[in-house]
Amino acid sequence: MAFFKEIFHIFKKQQLLEYKNFLKNDITKKFSWPNSYHINKRYLYNLCNNIRNKQQSISAATYSTTSSTRKYNLISHQSCMAASVPMLQVSNVTSTAHGLPGRSLQDWCSSISQCRSYTNRNILSLHERGLWKDRFPDAGLEFERSLSSGIQTVYAGFDPTADSLHIGNLLILIALLHCQRAGHRPIVLLGGFTSTVGDPSGRIGARPDLAESDAERNIASIQRTVTNIFGNHDRLIWKNTNNEKLTAPLILNNSSWLGKLQQQELLQVLKHISVKDLLRSSFIQDRLNQDIESSKLTAKELLYQVYQAYDWLYLYDNYGCKIQVGGSDQMANIWLGHDLIAACRGGACVTGLTTPLLTTPDREKLGKSAGNSVWLSSERTSYLDFYQYWLRTHDQQVEQLLKFFTFMSIGEIKQLMEKHLEKPDAHLAQKKLAEAVTLLVHGEYGMQVAEKSTDILYHNKGTALLNLSAKELEHLFSNQVTTLTLNPGTTVLSAAMQAKCFKYERDAEGAIRNGGFNINQSQVRDPHLVLIPEAHVLPSGYSLFRVGRKSYTLVLWNR
Repeated sequence: MAFFKEIFHIFKKQQLLEYKNFLKNDITKKFSWPNSYHINKRYLYNLCNNIRNKQQSISAATYSTTSSTRKYNLISHQSCMAASVPMLQVSNVTSTAHGLPGRSLQDWCSSISQCRSYTNRNILSLHERGLWKDRFPDAGLEFERSLSSGIQTVYAGFDPTADSLHIGNLLILIALLHCQRAGHRPIVLLGGFTSTVGDPSGRIGARPDLAESDAERNIASIQRTVTNIFGNHDRLIWKNTNNEKLTAPLILNNSSWLGKLQQQELLQVLKHISVKDLLRSSFIQDRLNQDIESSKLTAKELLYQVYQAYDWLYLYDNYGCKIQVGGSDQMANIWLGHDLIAACRGGACVTGLTTPLLTTPDREKLGKSAGNSVWLSSERTSYLDFYQYWLRTHDQQVEQLLKFFTFMSIGEIKQLMEKHLEKPDAHLAQKKLAEAVTLLVHGEYGMQVAEKSTDILYHNKGTALLNLSAKELEHLFSNQVTTLTLNPGTTVLSAAMQAKCFKYERDAEGAIRNGGFNINQSQVRDPHLVLIPEAHVLPSGYSLFRVGRKSYTLVLWNR
């Protein structure tokens, strides 16, 4: 009993008397411990949190069990501030309580200490940002309590039908980031297999066939983008205000399991899915009612829903994934996955959450199918164009987009909008939106290029050109680069014609004399002026020609 008296003495000194009862009632129970000892989870939560708040050195019991003897040791630990909480060291004891069979309690104590630092795990609260459009089924208080009390695995899927995601996909990624910020585990699923099948959602005809090699190439590109976004968020946004470590996202490819799915396994899945289930989507109904040959619905497209449903079943079995996030156009597919898991796993409860579809101010859908995508890859949408897209947001949309695409609190957004309304011409809200989203997607480098480019192209700050590197200029004018030779005696007129800035020489001469031609954002009015490297060539070896207000040509000189 001297061992327990020593523990009581230590806890008394630390004013943790409430844990006496825990030790007395639970640990000393007739000195007869089962091989797998059931630890009271609530006590451990409170103990870790209380110790963390006190930030003091305490003594913790280290106890080990063997089949024949029980050994007790008392050791002193300092608060483990690197993990935000002290470690409660419990060796060789496992817990079968709370769904943790055979797990080391030392590891478990460490994980719940980290979990405790998250103030709100309930991602359903994101409805105040407008981030959730629908939730199904209505799981009630039990589901909300499970969200608040423990780590959940949440996934969203993206088919690599192009080599880049777009801003409609970005909204779903941000929903996953919010889940990650709440302490949950995000999975990004890339549809290497399903992209070759073709999702009929939102289509008036079948998708073009996608070769497996193209899908693999697209996956590599999209994976880089997703990794960069999660990395930028962690490094530039989360760590600026938080010390807790986020759960790293998993990026998976469904070819890993769907590519190996045997026909017999598929038949076992299909017996749980009715034809009525496959036809309930409004997109499917629209296709069935079309008489046009190009709009006919194929069996292959119908099977797409089955494969997506199987994805969720696989993730449920192998990763404990109970939540799927997707665009509102994916509701029927998500619902089918919900029903399949319930049928195959004894009524298991899983939940789907959908995000709203992004539209233009005229209520037109944004996306690949609509042909008006803003891409996340700088190869498709330059840093400047990406930044300018957000900067041109209408006043009537900017507040909602701040809620969608930034991690500002609702209170911070309201304060910003008040300042914005005081000086609407300053576009304070649009600038904040553009900066936040560009930084998230493209990092510091993309942000710097976008800001410098804006100064050059929209504010006519020629001095900003001097600070752009060759790489930055190439990013900015990737589709407008030409190579010329700067010979002695090369004139403004001859250079403009060689760069194909004008079709006819007489038009070029007239535009130059009238002030319609610029070199490095400086007006040049003499068509016969000889170009001088020191005056007309930037340190990067380029010159920027501009005709009128918006027609640019980047010239790389061979000298």
